[in-house]
Amino acid sequence: MQALILEQQDGKTLSSVQTIDASQLPQGGCDSGYPLVQPQL
Repeated sequence: MQALILEQQDGKTLSSVQTIDASQLPQGGCDSGYPLVQPQL
């Protein structure tokens, strides 16, 4: 599975695509303090 990772550093938003295993995904979405992950099936 690929995930789009968005990070903010020094007022800039950096994006990267990383290959992750489904077991690495946090439970929940934005409300739990984690980024919203949209899996590409």
